[in-house]
Amino acid sequence: MVRQWTANPPFTSSTLVVASIPLRIILVVAAFLLVVIGYVFGDPAAILSKATNICLECIGIG
Repeated sequence: MVRQWTANPPFTSSTLVVASIPLRIILVVAAFLLVVIGYVFGDPAAILSKATNICLECIGIG
């Protein structure tokens, strides 16, 4: 059976893009806030130390 396309589908790409713009803005703002909160609480040092330990264990130095 062949799917037939209509001239005016209920959701066109332009309406989906317009509908998702506020969601995208909210997600970008939330991501930025989470990055700032993580930086303020000192997570970069913890992540760097964990990454260093994993890397040294894989190489076999540590």
